[in-house]
Amino acid sequence: MTSLDPPARNGPAERARGRCLRFAWIPAIAMVLVILPLTSAAAPTARLVYEPSSWSNGVVLCEFAPSTAEVAVSALARDDSGLTAAAGTMTEYSILGTAMASANMSDATWTASNESNATAYAVQYTSTMSVLGPALPSTLLGTVQIGVEFVLPFAATNASPDVDTVAIHVSITGWPWQILGDHLEMSIASWPAYDTEEHLALGSSAGALLSGVSVATGAVQELLFGSTTATADPGSPSAAAVAATPSVSGNSTAATVAVDFGSSAGSYGSLDYSMGVDVLPPLAAPSALAGIPPAYFAASGAAAVLVAGLVAVTAQRARSRTSRLTYVDEEEP
Repeated sequence: MTSLDPPARNGPAERARGRCLRFAWIPAIAMVLVILPLTSAAAPTARLVYEPSSWSNGVVLCEFAPSTAEVAVSALARDDSGLTAAAGTMTEYSILGTAMASANMSDATWTASNESNATAYAVQYTSTMSVLGPALPSTLLGTVQIGVEFVLPFAATNASPDVDTVAIHVSITGWPWQILGDHLEMSIASWPAYDTEEHLALGSSAGALLSGVSVATGAVQELLFGSTTATADPGSPSAAAVAATPSVSGNSTAATVAVDFGSSAGSYGSLDYSMGVDVLPPLAAPSALAGIPPAYFAASGAAAVLVAGLVAVTAQRARSRTSRLTYVDEEEP
């Protein structure tokens, strides 16, 4: 074969082309690694069996219990902190203040569902639980359906401006009233997620029921609020506002928030009530860009770094090997 003959099929040029093909997968992998986190930025998909763990919008971190209506709320930028809120009890009281029936929400069997949408992460716990009489041995008086939903906005939009607030929505449906003039009282348990790093302060400033305070600095880190109204039979022609009176008791390590719904407001078929946990600075990076949490951009950046590393290593290996190609002008005569 002369120097001007075309290279053989298995010659140096063909083998070089083969090496190029072996590394052709790198751009494809790069695209997958970068695009996958962005496509995951949409609200998590609901599943038949859902076990919530934790979500963050770049400012606030929510850590959920898998089988209990409970959440720990903290600033994403602040380690070893957080205020925990958990469902306690629902009790029917007579106009004289006598307990008539109760449901223990802390021991109920809850089912979690992913209710996230275009503006917020949301997990809802629902349970159909027994309502028992106060006398021992306890008498089954009926059942009630209770839902507890935790909502965390992930973008500062008109629909969800408060990215530093976790809303807590409670719904009560089908309570088996013993006397129509009775009223309900709900309790919510609260404690520091890290009791060596944070303690509770009751009756805090700015109208909060309680706050989480740093042991080291004395700075207020979270605030728990409760609405002063609830809605009876929401969405129906008979919908009406019901007075809600929240109060708090306890100490620096554990507290109970009690909410009285009216003094004689019984007979409604359902009731909706809202609370909230505000997280105070320090705040993390901006909550979102174009509705996509920063965590996804961080994942994309990490993927890009990984891909760049793979390309660099491959290029270095290719450069370090002696080329098998012999150009026409370099061949010996």
